[in-house]
Amino acid sequence: MFAVVICAKPARQAYLENVVATYSFGVGSPFQARAFPAVVDAVAALAAGADRPGFVVYSLAGGGSPARDLPLLQGAFPGTPIIVEFAMGNDDAGEALRLVGRGVYNVYSERIDRAGMLWDMFTRAIQQRRPYERIPNVAQPSPNWGFMSMVFTPGSLDYSEYEFAIRPVTDALGLELRRVDEIALGLADLRQRVLEAIRARDVLVAQMSTQTSNTMYEIGCADVLGKPVILLRRTGSTAIPALLRGLFYVEYSSSVELAMRLHFGLR
Repeated sequence: MFAVVICAKPARQAYLENVVATYSFGVGSPFQARAFPAVVDAVAALAAGADRPGFVVYSLAGGGSPARDLPLLQGAFPGTPIIVEFAMGNDDAGEALRLVGRGVYNVYSERIDRAGMLWDMFTRAIQQRRPYERIPNVAQPSPNWGFMSMVFTPGSLDYSEYEFAIRPVTDALGLELRRVDEIALGLADLRQRVLEAIRARDVLVAQMSTQTSNTMYEIGCADVLGKPVILLRRTGSTAIPALLRGLFYVEYSSSVELAMRLHFGLR
């Protein structure tokens, strides 16, 4: 069996080839990696053959056009999982979600250079499994689904991820997720507003990349009320406190990865 690696950046192409060629992906023997600099080259070389690739890695690290190239790949290799790698500087969660909507299996950023993480992603593709496991104990779509606990600092990375990675996913899945300032409760006292908002919602989602006393208080309220809690933590940020490590958390390295983990985890 073999995988197709498409990347116009020689160093990155060689790295991806090596990742594929040094792991068996649960099938008993190492895969072959057939590498090409462009989609047209891969299609020309392989489309007429009888063998189908186990999966395709289409890297944009050296350039490329998904609008042009995806129809070619999907036409040449129908049913084959296609994994799209964004270039290092592209962390557009919205674009990643649009590509998944067009039938792409998974999207990740070039900044993920840990072979073990790529092996897991590729293994799931070849085994036709979900790209990421479901997040446990979350309610079904609801107009009062989730309370978002986070710092309110426009322009911050936390704020940007909420606006452009978290909310687009939950809105698309029919899971209404809101901060306390986005929920009309008619109560003047902030503490009471927070408590009533958490009580009225099914789930609490807490951004733990920037930890504050307010977030800790809100997590405590949700826990006492028996609400499921989902913690979000950016790789390299402050560690989750010991008392909270029994709660489910999503660790991610980019906005794209956060969007993908939530998109597949909450479906």
